[in-house]
Amino acid sequence: MSFRAKRGTCSSSAEQQIPRFARDLPSIRALVEADATAPQWSGQHYRELLAGAAPRVALVAEESGEVRGAVVALATGDEWEIENIVVAESRRRRGVGKQLLRTVLARARERRAARVFLEVRAANAAARALYRELGFVEAGRRAGYYQNPPDGAIIYSINVAAATLESS
Repeated sequence: MSFRAKRGTCSSSAEQQIPRFARDLPSIRALVEADATAPQWSGQHYRELLAGAAPRVALVAEESGEVRGAVVALATGDEWEIENIVVAESRRRRGVGKQLLRTVLARARERRAARVFLEVRAANAAARALYRELGFVEAGRRAGYYQNPPDGAIIYSINVAAATLESS
């Protein structure tokens, strides 16, 4: 499988590439809706993302012209937050999520961010293992944070300067 993070930065700057991400939005939403562990954003949330109200990095992984994964990160100053990441079930454990995360971390490093945060369902053992493999460390917990199904959240962070970005 070849991975291409071909959807660049979504921000309010001149480098804005929101229309490209918007073109893939139906496929991205289908992936998210099929994944019970992914944050289920409202239509309003996607509209705000596409409106460029806040600086974001939005990337899409494609294979043979099909969307296989996506990640959205809020890119504010020296602290970034990965807001959503999803990988097609048929492509999990094949490096898609890892490459999406490494690409976000590389962008954060280029923009001199100090830390990147994310939160994940406590029950999502596979995602938690991936985050730890990439160097994320637990930074906190939120009991009862998620609904449908109920679950706690674990907050992870990574020091961007120390992150390993090359393949292992």
